[in-house]
Amino acid sequence: MANTLIYLVDDDELYLKTAHHNLGQNKGFTIKTFMSGEEVLKALSKKPDIIILDYFLDSEKPNAMSGIKVLQEIKQIAPDVEVLMLSGQEDIDVAVNSVKYGAVDYIVKNKSAFIRVQNDIKRIMKGKEKDKDNAGFRKFVITLVAFLILLIIFLIIYAIDHTVFGLFPDPGAPIKDPNELPGLSH
Repeated sequence: MANTLIYLVDDDELYLKTAHHNLGQNKGFTIKTFMSGEEVLKALSKKPDIIILDYFLDSEKPNAMSGIKVLQEIKQIAPDVEVLMLSGQEDIDVAVNSVKYGAVDYIVKNKSAFIRVQNDIKRIMKGKEKDKDNAGFRKFVITLVAFLILLIIFLIIYAIDHTVFGLFPDPGAPIKDPNELPGLSH
């Protein structure tokens, strides 16, 4: 999990600092904090691995984007960025909406929230590593298949024309006396 870039988004400054401190204990995390959804959307050009997003970003500033609206924007701009939704609400509808709009998990802010966040981060990063390994294996298999197809094509051409369009000497041609080859003098 080295170099995992995590964006923390919460309008509660104290919670944001606490979350930053707690997650900052892991040496493999680079953490950037944001007090609003608008700020994090502007920072998506440097694509994070994970965004931890508060559901009620409009609790301090009523005109601010809500967490669910920010989630929808994130998924439009960077669909492969994983989002964990946090909230103080233990409302099943809030959790369902979060997952419906693309959050990987919905975590209630309680005593075990940071442990759950860290477990989710580990699970997400293992999944990304597995995807990366699978992509490398897929590339290897595609290259191998392409090589085998070219080899089969070559063998078919060779079976039809042993000179392979004149690239190789004709094995059926009579062997000439080396002394008769042009350019050789005694």
